[in-house]
Amino acid sequence: MAIGHGALGRISVFWKESLPCVRILTRRLIFSAMFFGDLEPSLLWKLSKLALMLAGSLALSLGLCSSVLLGCGRIDYERIPLADGGVAQLPDAGEVAPIGDANTSPCRTEGLLPGLKADYFVGDIDSVTQFDWSSTPVSSGIVAQIDQSTLTGMPDYSDASLWPGGPIDDFIARYQGWICLETAGRWFFTLRSDDGSTLAINSLLIVDHDGNHAASGKSGVGDFEAGLFSFELRFFESTGGFFLQLEWLKPDTSASAIVPAAALFHSP
Repeated sequence: MAIGHGALGRISVFWKESLPCVRILTRRLIFSAMFFGDLEPSLLWKLSKLALMLAGSLALSLGLCSSVLLGCGRIDYERIPLADGGVAQLPDAGEVAPIGDANTSPCRTEGLLPGLKADYFVGDIDSVTQFDWSSTPVSSGIVAQIDQSTLTGMPDYSDASLWPGGPIDDFIARYQGWICLETAGRWFFTLRSDDGSTLAINSLLIVDHDGNHAASGKSGVGDFEAGLFSFELRFFESTGGFFLQLEWLKPDTSASAIVPAAALFHSP
């Protein structure tokens, strides 16, 4: 179940659900007053308004309480500090993706190998959704982590290819495997890329930074159990230099870091 859009959203839903109870309470108060004596119409009307106000205040108070109990305001959705000192664009609070049912927990990696499987393709696309991912890759390999310097040997914005002999423009990559999240809680992921990229964990889209764009970062967030989850990152480069890097912000930490090689695995 997705996280709601804040206190106002919860109060609105709670108020709508409480209206029938408010009406019933109002009628009962009025009928009880009529039962104990005849009332002037004007006094009856005042009593009706008073009962409605009291019932409404009660519903609003309960809505606020439920909002607090459900965690509104518990998470500080500030902009995420990146490893290089910059900041990445955060999703709205309502875009939290709940994740559960780890493949294994906590991160039992017996039978797995370090790194991610990398498949490379050639194509001129403007979105990862335009590509036929069932296509046969022109090259494949293993990468330790999603980091520009690891992928290309160049620490900065690169005009290079992701694989030996590959093109420097109009190429596509897919990285698949497993990611180990050792702590249960709220995890932020930041994809920095030029051009488009997407990140899926446990087959659920966490970051959508698709499309043609300059090097920039976009973040997604999910509530995870501790354990090992399936991982897939898709990326394409159109023209000009490219950039690709994946960072995370662990639960109860204040600064992001590049996802380390020790957290990434693939099946033989």
